[in-house]
Amino acid sequence: MLSFIHMVVPRIRIYLPKSSYKLFFRCLLKKQLISGPAINEFEKQFSSYIGTKYAVAVSSGRIGLYLTLKVLGIKKGDKIILSSYNSPVVPNIVRAVNATPVFVDINPDTLNMENKSIKEKITKRTRSIIALHTEGQPCEIDKIIKIVRKYRPFVIEDCAHSVGAKYKNKIVGSTGDVSFFSFGIGKFINTLGGGMVVTNNKKIAGRIRTLIKSFNEPNRFVLTRKFILANLLSFLTNPIIFSLFVYPFLIISNLFRKDIIYRFFEDVGTTGIKQKNLIRFSNFQALLGLEQMRNLEIRLKKQRYNIDTLIRNINRKKVKFQKAVFNSQPVYLHFTLLSRNRSKLMIKLLWKGIDTQVSWMKSCSSKGECQISDMLSERAIYIPIYHDLTEKDIKYIADVLNSE
Repeated sequence: MLSFIHMVVPRIRIYLPKSSYKLFFRCLLKKQLISGPAINEFEKQFSSYIGTKYAVAVSSGRIGLYLTLKVLGIKKGDKIILSSYNSPVVPNIVRAVNATPVFVDINPDTLNMENKSIKEKITKRTRSIIALHTEGQPCEIDKIIKIVRKYRPFVIEDCAHSVGAKYKNKIVGSTGDVSFFSFGIGKFINTLGGGMVVTNNKKIAGRIRTLIKSFNEPNRFVLTRKFILANLLSFLTNPIIFSLFVYPFLIISNLFRKDIIYRFFEDVGTTGIKQKNLIRFSNFQALLGLEQMRNLEIRLKKQRYNIDTLIRNINRKKVKFQKAVFNSQPVYLHFTLLSRNRSKLMIKLLWKGIDTQVSWMKSCSSKGECQISDMLSERAIYIPIYHDLTEKDIKYIADVLNSE
């Protein structure tokens, strides 16, 4: 039985600091669950970590992008360049401000925007480019800025997957005009949802703060419910609990081509902005963020070690995966494999105890417009790579992949 338990590897491990309950009840007693001094402190520490002058806490990464587009004055008729291989939410937010998304195909190795394709798509009507660091793999942000410099669009870094990733020894998010991060339940910093917008532009930061003042306060009941759900998911993704109680249901649901837990780990809805999302970031969420920043680099270091271990042990001729950009230090929120027969491989891995899922990223352009994105949408698989996997776990995953 112990051998069986060890061999089952959950796709994800929901991380919450051990002090989360203590923080929660302290906030309740002090009546600081919603408002309090932690928000300002979290913003200061985060901006210092990224290397920007200003940071503004927001209720989600998508709200951060929405507010950014609003304060940059993006309007109807404006063109926004973005990666075609993306979360469907991103182009819908562009449409929510009445702008037009212009899709650029991706590099088949890095899964980031292909730089030469940017040159082909940029015009005088291009007001902004959203440079995505796909799955925590930094894009060549300096080259992108150089390409678009002639037209002077705003450069927005999409760092939703990539807190702590580095390009040319510089943390991503500090180079563009504005950058946004996501602190969803499955992210490296988990504040039960939430995010951050960072910039060196005082006016942009000030305008975002002004817009947030009109937002509603978070609902205490909803915040409490999210906290309970996050703790439940953290418990269920514990390897032993997962092996005994979740894995058997995954095997059964797989027989019906269903993934029963796909939607628990991230909001995968494709809608852009809803009125209920226009809320403020809470003091309790900020405390969770501050607590996680204390050991963020330790967890990222272990994550990188696991990635390096996996890459060293897999047969690169047989196993195709997302590659690193030269002179970068990715964090890989998800480690993406590419398979011509995705369903077959996922079934094989599941029966070997390795829980996987299809990518949340999709080809967002019209079919045939960006062919590499179309292809990747049908081939991308996430495999476990989180920081608290053991070396034995990683080598087991590699052995199973090599036997394909």
